[in-house]
Amino acid sequence: MSRIDQQTRQRIMRSGLTALDRDLASPGLTLYAPMFGDGQVYLLDVDGVEVHRWDLPYPPGLYGYLLPTGNLFYMGKVKDDTWDRFPLWKRFKGGAMMEVDWDGNVLWEHRDSDHHHDARRTASGGAIYLAAERVPDSIADRVRGGVPDSADNGMWADVVIEVDSNGNRIWE
Repeated sequence: MSRIDQQTRQRIMRSGLTALDRDLASPGLTLYAPMFGDGQVYLLDVDGVEVHRWDLPYPPGLYGYLLPTGNLFYMGKVKDDTWDRFPLWKRFKGGAMMEVDWDGNVLWEHRDSDHHHDARRTASGGAIYLAAERVPDSIADRVRGGVPDSADNGMWADVVIEVDSNGNRIWE
């Protein structure tokens, strides 16, 4: 592997691991899901070699991570009736949170069409996550500012939601 050279056309145009400086690299593995992929999640070593791969039923919905048990907690993108809710929603929408074991077996799954970006598994077996929620018109009417002519679909705001292991909302 060659040392990093930012000026080389080859370095700029290629994809994957194109250079490695072992003195600067952090030890360990990298969890990677191609943003426009179909649901493949890769665990790569420092040389860019695939150590493990999961084939999941949803394309990535931005984030995922390994749990202390070695299982994967993954946020998937669900294409449903909220898909065209507002501009750019498709880019950060999630919709499915799932824990899968090393073999890809789904151990837990929760779906919420309003979920976006990130989530975390809780010690009680549920999850805490970000969602978008429509602000009631009675509150939205009192808010000054905004983007002119952008209120066709109302005002939306983030909400943090916690669900238990059965998917019941227990806190927001």
